[in-house]
Amino acid sequence: MKVLMISSEYPPVIHGGLGRYMQGLVSPLAQKLSALSLLTAPHPECEAKEVMGNLAVSRPAIAGTPENLMDWVMQFNFASCESVLKEGLDFDLIHVHDWLAAPAGIALKELAKVPLIASFHATEKGRKEMLLSEQEHAIASIESDLAKKAEQIIVCSEYMKRTVQHEFGVQNAAVIRSGNAWSAFGQNKTEDGGYVFAMGRFVKEKGFGDLIKAFSSIHVNYPGIRLLLAGEGPLKDEYMQQAKELGVSEKLLLPGFLEGEALIRTVDAAHICVIPSLYEPFGLSALECMGRGKSVLSSSAGGLEELIIHQETGLLFEGGDEAGLVAGMEQLLQDTALREKLAAAALKESLHYTWGRAAGEMYSIYSKML
Repeated sequence: MKVLMISSEYPPVIHGGLGRYMQGLVSPLAQKLSALSLLTAPHPECEAKEVMGNLAVSRPAIAGTPENLMDWVMQFNFASCESVLKEGLDFDLIHVHDWLAAPAGIALKELAKVPLIASFHATEKGRKEMLLSEQEHAIASIESDLAKKAEQIIVCSEYMKRTVQHEFGVQNAAVIRSGNAWSAFGQNKTEDGGYVFAMGRFVKEKGFGDLIKAFSSIHVNYPGIRLLLAGEGPLKDEYMQQAKELGVSEKLLLPGFLEGEALIRTVDAAHICVIPSLYEPFGLSALECMGRGKSVLSSSAGGLEELIIHQETGLLFEGGDEAGLVAGMEQLLQDTALREKLAAAALKESLHYTWGRAAGEMYSIYSKML
């Protein structure tokens, strides 16, 4: 079976959850196929094409300098189509990830007359709740078109399955939950760094503004505890200003975007991990923290409620509920026995989420399409 896959992110291009998802999935999936051809964004340190066994990764160059996101997306999709046409339409099906790869996937489906599979890792309406800008409406329109033209949709949670059914009126969505590769990095022997840890893009839906406010409410009771937010994004300056106004700027650590072993070791040193998301299709960050044997306090937004069992594998609070967030943080900070109990159960639960399992379920769907 030969598969053409298109994704705007693949290591070393990692902007968030999609990049880490692709990092975990692609290798075990390629091992199950006769050929996996992956088209992804170019990177200055990577060759235009790399072949590793059954996996061929192509990074077609994008002409000129795109003026904005939509311009970049159109250029990326044009370059992807051009690259495929040069190589030939030698594949049995196409699998695209999110709206950023939709135009190329739809066009190549029509040309090659093969099935199209679309993975929805999030939706624009879900992220923004209300579509306001012209760009937001354009993205939602592309998503709708992709959903209606794909023979099969893949999502990461039952929450996302309900979302695509409701938003796009489709009934062909299958759930394949993400994997966790972090347990392969060995046991956590890092000394406690004395900080509350959270990670993700600095955007509203990740809830970091709520976390900074909650932390400011309790920090005087825990003078040795700091707040570490790993990530980058458009709201970074706003968070720094918020921390200053709330009197916790000296306790706020912003190491920037971390990846690989540096990120894992930073998680290992966390006192507790917090996922304050207002919108979360699956909760890969929560799973990764669980996979390092950490106690996790998480909102119940989206797929997180499916991933974490309250009081068993972590603590849950309603997203946006500042009082619930404060109470959960204090409960974990005060109760060592509870932290240890939840951490052990979280690690055990995370071992069920493997990329090998996810790749096997993906292969089964592929096989049914042919």
